Amino acid sequence: MANDTGQDVNDVSTGEEHEGEQVVIFALGSGKFAAPMRLVQEIIRVPDTVRVPLAPNHLSGLGNLRGRVLPIFSLRHLLGMEDIVCDESTRALVIRVGTPLGFLVDKVHSVMTFDPSQIEPASRVEGSIDSEWLSGMIRKDDDVILLIDVEKLLQQAGRAWQGMGGKEGTENFDRQDSSADEQKTNQDEWHLGSFEVA
Repeated sequence: MANDTGQDVNDVSTGEEHEGEQVVIFALGSGKFAAPMRLVQEIIRVPDTVRVPLAPNHLSGLGNLRGRVLPIFSLRHLLGMEDIVCDESTRALVIRVGTPLGFLVDKVHSVMTFDPSQIEPASRVEGSIDSEWLSGMIRKDDDVILLIDVEKLLQQAGRAWQGMGGKEGTENFDRQDSSADEQKTNQDEWHLGSFEVA
């Protein structure tokens, strides 16, 4: 999946191909996290964002994704971590739920394929991350990779987006749009006015 503003999902190193579940691995602080690859539409550099007055703190702002409004959420904030200033390594994972939603991550590492039998319960996770936001964990070599519960994440982000006037919900978070016409039909339209104050 190519995009003109950031990183091609297919450019992320995948290593050897195996049957199983594919996840994209990314960093938040010193931790490694993962999200299902089937839900990630694309990975982009962080676009310029406009802060929305009175928006919840985890809504970083609204960006522009090839002419469409892209709500950008801080995954750090949603997980109870301290926010940091975006830099050259910061990326946004774009997940389509009718309206695309972007989630900020510190850095994208790779795509990994694993056997679902490798997943351990999230209750075994030690540290400051609330296991409520995790669906499990994978041990690989000396690393522990935490699996994000994307359904809960989208529900939280969707409530914030709807509260700001977004029309698309997250009830069909894993639905894939089948055509460009359907995408156009589902598109939210925002009419913005500008003005100057002397």
